[in-house]
Amino acid sequence: MDLLGRRTLSAIAECLDAIEQTTGLRPDLDALPLDDERVYDMICEVDTIGLFQIESRAQQQSLWQSQPRCFNDLIVQVAIIRPGPIQGDAVHPYLRRRQGFEPVTYLDPSLEPILAETRGVILYQEQILRIVMEIAGYTAGEADRFRRAMNRHRSRLEMEELRDGFISRCADHGLDEPVAQQIFKSVAGFAEFGFCKSHAAAFARTAYETAWLRLNYPAHYACALLNAQPMGFYHPSVLVDDARRHGVTVLPVDVTRSRARCTVETLDGHATAGFAVRLGFAYVRGLGPAARAACDDAVQAGANASPATFWRQTLLQRNAMENLVKVGAFDAVAQGRTRRQLLWELKEIEESLPPRRRVRADDALSREHVAPRVSGPPRGSGAVAGTRYGDQPHTPRDPGTDPLPPMVQLPATPPQLPAMDERTRVTTEYALTSVSTGPHLVSFIRSQLDAMGCIPLARARDLPDGTPVRIAGLVITRQAPVSARGFRFFTLADEDANLDLVFRPPVAARTREANRHPLLMIDGTMQVELGRVNVLVASVTALDGDGHPLPPRSRAGSEPHVPPAHNYR
Repeated sequence: MDLLGRRTLSAIAECLDAIEQTTGLRPDLDALPLDDERVYDMICEVDTIGLFQIESRAQQQSLWQSQPRCFNDLIVQVAIIRPGPIQGDAVHPYLRRRQGFEPVTYLDPSLEPILAETRGVILYQEQILRIVMEIAGYTAGEADRFRRAMNRHRSRLEMEELRDGFISRCADHGLDEPVAQQIFKSVAGFAEFGFCKSHAAAFARTAYETAWLRLNYPAHYACALLNAQPMGFYHPSVLVDDARRHGVTVLPVDVTRSRARCTVETLDGHATAGFAVRLGFAYVRGLGPAARAACDDAVQAGANASPATFWRQTLLQRNAMENLVKVGAFDAVAQGRTRRQLLWELKEIEESLPPRRRVRADDALSREHVAPRVSGPPRGSGAVAGTRYGDQPHTPRDPGTDPLPPMVQLPATPPQLPAMDERTRVTTEYALTSVSTGPHLVSFIRSQLDAMGCIPLARARDLPDGTPVRIAGLVITRQAPVSARGFRFFTLADEDANLDLVFRPPVAARTREANRHPLLMIDGTMQVELGRVNVLVASVTALDGDGHPLPPRSRAGSEPHVPPAHNYR
């Protein structure tokens, strides 16, 4: 029995809790029909960011070809992008047969009853067991020896030792040696780890459930994903951008509304107006677990708290307070003051706090982070339906045992300090929360990109195959599979779309230095086949934060406040 601790399961459970607490209804996933055409439409459109098992680039590329239209198709889809089928040379034959580009054939007619459901190719471990028992005459115990070889570390050597016996016994059952050799090659590929069908079915069921939840409750699902980080193939900023492209409003941290974790809110206070995701304090740099709990308590104690009152209630470190101000957490109670004016006031407020209370010794407030770890805290059993998900029962502080210092008297008129412009607000959000609720970074340099002849990614996706193209955007994933023989695969994003890039080995080697940068301009050629859209890269130019070309061999990392890409092998 294979017991896996998958954070996706926690995200699903949290999503269901949020739905129940904000709508009064709790979907029964055990009774969920597995034939919802809208779900398969979304999957076939390769709209799968954030979906279990089918969000990776490899899965998305194959989805354009496989186009699953039923649950059994989805089981195959989960099973096929595995080292076993790849090493067994099963992927491309299956996809070509699935699309009708080649006939379904079998290495021997005796394999048809075993491999009919997978169009003549081996995808499941159960098929291996049936083959060696029915084609080579193995007993169940001997077939199980094959099963163990497929799952054991360095099992390829053990499979090689079994080759001669397998071919000999196939011959005893009337199978020609060349055919037996081909069958064994396919079987041996599963020593690189192929799924058993029952495992693939369980994963496909979870993939379907996540697709159904995302389709029907996009805000609740996005909230649960953000709270489950880190997991999956994409940085939280990509999840936020994708949620917003699907109509989900993502709201910034707010000391009158946020909780420790991200929450679901009703827009305009009415469920009929839809739902939004409110970022939680866990996404703010400088707030460790104890600091988040203190902020959570302060929010529950009463809304509309001024910075002075909030600081007196939470006794955070100054850098944590500054970060809250910078990301706009006090905008709702600023009373016309700019964030820079609020930052100026913090010094005056700090002087009213006893020195021993200015540092929470039980908290790690200065840690660096790329993507916040927000998993783990208990889900909100005390949330009120129709308000926000994640509310916890509040135990107020006892003023008799923990007296607060008197309120500081601030000048009635703070100095005239200019407000942050929109771009500064967005880059500050990225720097301090790893995500942004404002415009995409690329939108601020769009005029410069236009001047250099770059077209938006959404427009590039509509170009025909073979069209030369110049595009630019933020790298969100880099992948260099060992099995790809030097090919590299990136995903680029701008304000409206994502687009996959393919680097042939010579280009990947020549552009290695430039590819370390997060903002890239790409010259290449469109590759369009059966809905699958890529750009075959010819050259790469690294860009600075203003969209200007960087000198060759410029050091990566100088671009301010850019969300990091996820890099994979």
